[in-house]
Amino acid sequence: MKNTKHCIQCRKLFEQNLSPTSWKRRKFCSLLCRYLYGKPIKICPICGKEFRSWRYQNHRFCSKLCGNRSRPNRGGKIELICKKCKKGFIPKRRGKQGKNTRFCSLFCKNEYQSGKNHWNWKGGISRNHRRETKEYKEWRLRIYRRDYFKCQDCKKHCSQANIVAHHLKNYDDYPKLRYKMNNGITLCRHCHKIRH
Repeated sequence: MKNTKHCIQCRKLFEQNLSPTSWKRRKFCSLLCRYLYGKPIKICPICGKEFRSWRYQNHRFCSKLCGNRSRPNRGGKIELICKKCKKGFIPKRRGKQGKNTRFCSLFCKNEYQSGKNHWNWKGGISRNHRRETKEYKEWRLRIYRRDYFKCQDCKKHCSQANIVAHHLKNYDDYPKLRYKMNNGITLCRHCHKIRH
């Protein structure tokens, strides 16, 4: 009569078919039972899915996503709601930057922050002028030539990158004086900042 043992995994009886030395060490009826014993079934506490994990790894969650959802205070990923489309999303950045994200995409951000929601909204007033028109460029060059490309405050010669044509009376408030010669003065960028 052959010796029999109970499999640790499936609890079935199996007979001795190996040498006596290897029979002492044998605990499983098959390779499948050996594999399943090493990877028991666990249940994810976040999503409730069943998953297998090696005994020695001590995994509690089925994926990194569920693991990050469980610990938002440790810099993990949190599911937020987009202000524009009201859909849930997980921010790409971690920590405080991720928590401060309000939009799921750049498209939603641009759509939300346009018109009345924009921080620089002035009641729908459209600007009927542009500074880079042909008239403005000609006026600016005339001011530079009149002042010999010299700052009128510090009396230094200015390079092309360091020169500004300043309106004495505001460009937006006085539309009739925008291109008048007596309303302009040449300044360097440093003096222009001081004036403003």
